[in-house]
Amino acid sequence: MVMGNKNMRRKSGTIRHTIAGAALALALMPMPVGRAGAEVQGCDWTGSAFWKGAEPAQLAARVDRCIADGANIEARTKWGATPLHVAAVAGTPETVAALLDAGADLEARTKLGRTPLHRAVGYGKLETVLVLLAAGADLEARDKDGETPLYKAAKYGKLETVLVLLAADADLEARAEDGTLLHWAAEHGSPETVAALIRAGADLEAQTWDDETPLHLAAEHGKLEIVAALIRAGAHPNTRDEDGDTPLHLAAKHGTPEIVAALLDAGADPAARDARGRSPADLAEKNSAVRDHAIFWTLNEARFD
Repeated sequence: MVMGNKNMRRKSGTIRHTIAGAALALALMPMPVGRAGAEVQGCDWTGSAFWKGAEPAQLAARVDRCIADGANIEARTKWGATPLHVAAVAGTPETVAALLDAGADLEARTKLGRTPLHRAVGYGKLETVLVLLAAGADLEARDKDGETPLYKAAKYGKLETVLVLLAADADLEARAEDGTLLHWAAEHGSPETVAALIRAGADLEAQTWDDETPLHLAAEHGKLEIVAALIRAGAHPNTRDEDGDTPLHLAAKHGTPEIVAALLDAGADPAARDARGRSPADLAEKNSAVRDHAIFWTLNEARFD
């Protein structure tokens, strides 16, 4: 019995030494850092709470601490956004730069295929855009909608960002949704954005799959100032789409009397016939805005010339 107790004590001591040794080894193991980083308490930097309610200096300190503590710099939200994606919108240029210096992936993609540059331009974060461009961000990266950062900036009316991206030599003629950026701006954008694209040398006669030019779209969608800008820049008023329609046909059918007048003043042919033999006056008969205006008589006279 005595000997048995001694053996038990020896075994118990051995187990305690083994556990102690294992604990010491675990304590001395380096924590993973950077890209393979661990979840660090207080460093949920993919969450909005991390970025809200802090002064820039406090925010910079938070980011620096998380980097120093080895928080996962490529952590993802359920939408696939990394801390750099979030910082591009909610952070400061300094926090974006700190993440980049720590090795954050400049071209990481969300589930919608958007890079940090897409996010920054979409929210008009001009200074952050400059930081990302200086770091070498891809100007021609396309998201799942096929949109480049320049396309995104124009789409959201961020004119200053559009100018910066144009100055950085972003591709003016990159296509998405079947048209160029000028097509999109002619239909949905502002006169200022269209003017910037024209000054940068956008192709006025680029055509969609159904052969529509930017002037066709502006005329069809009632964009008088944009129609005027395109005409001043030299857009042709008699170009035909695949249905044989000129911009005047579309203005007569869908547009306004002022656009019809602007096109006529620019030399649009009121006697032109589309692929079905219809003149602008024929189409205007179903558009009361044009039909009930004096300009209709100018169109109507051409039917009998």
